[in-house]
Amino acid sequence: DPQTEEGADGNRLKPVEGVTREVGVKGAFFDSTLQATVSVFRTNQENLAVPSGLAPPNDYFVSADGIESAGYEVDISGELLPGLQVSTGFTHVNIEDAEGASTRTFTPRQGAHLTAAYRLPALQALKVGASLQWQDDIYREQGVASTGPNAGDTIVTRQDAYTLVNLMAGYDITQNFNATLNLNNITDEKYINSLYWAQGYYGAPASADLRLSYRF
Repeated sequence: DPQTEEGADGNRLKPVEGVTREVGVKGAFFDSTLQATVSVFRTNQENLAVPSGLAPPNDYFVSADGIESAGYEVDISGELLPGLQVSTGFTHVNIEDAEGASTRTFTPRQGAHLTAAYRLPALQALKVGASLQWQDDIYREQGVASTGPNAGDTIVTRQDAYTLVNLMAGYDITQNFNATLNLNNITDEKYINSLYWAQGYYGAPASADLRLSYRF
């Protein structure tokens, strides 16, 4: 895979090369209304771009060999009960360098999601739902402080584990006309989207949107 990251000479790093091995099993339950998948994987990569560990403006990337990612995924989706659709999953991964030390610490090691939607039996036009997304804590070493009271200390940016909760309600006004209300991040969780770069951006705060759609 080509990379966009640049080295100290200002040139792009060589493409990532690697091998991925994955094996899994699938199953169907309750007359195939519910499906489950379990898989395990292992990836070995060469020339993977990693931060140099220097502070801006000298923060460039270097190629690392022997990066190994290994983990597993579990996914379940389908109709759990009449009218109740669910989708849930959990992912766990370990990422180590050639010496066996943890690397790419800005990548979540664990993540989970749950989405559920329910159409009321007594009111088929109404559909309500909720979704949750969780990830564990991440951090990124930004180099070493050169001045100030913390001179010589490693600069570390952290994002604690967090959960996002969304709610939804949809109503079929007619066969072709639908209204959907979404409430996003209802707990107004404050979090940084990613620590991949030396700077990060906060995720969207609590919000709501109403959508009207018509199918011809």
